[in-house]
Amino acid sequence: MATNEAKKTDSRLAARCAAIASLGAAVIHVAVTPMHWRDWMPSGLFFAALAGFQLLWAIAAWRRPGAVVLAAGIAANAGAAGLWVMSCVMGPPFGPSAGQPEAVGAAGIAVLLLQTYVIMGAVWAW
Repeated sequence: MATNEAKKTDSRLAARCAAIASLGAAVIHVAVTPMHWRDWMPSGLFFAALAGFQLLWAIAAWRRPGAVVLAAGIAANAGAAGLWVMSCVMGPPFGPSAGQPEAVGAAGIAVLLLQTYVIMGAVWAW
């Protein structure tokens, strides 16, 4: 049976790995924001806001990952990942290309994997 100290260490490690994954997702979202901004300004704003959230969440999760922080990371990343999958299968729900499936690219797959790890790590830490 694991000791409380070992559980605390595992939880902290999981949160810090999730924080690094969130930082990676934020960097990719910052990189694609200008392209989305050109396509449709609200889309660019969404990507900028998501990147900002992921950056701030990474800082919070690294420092002191309480239940509220972990839950917010799980919810935001699950929502963003779900929206990306939906946009690739059925097209975005809003905007000028609504209903037209988007191409699957390396950046999207990388972000999906990073967001999946944020979810897994946050669940583990919680």
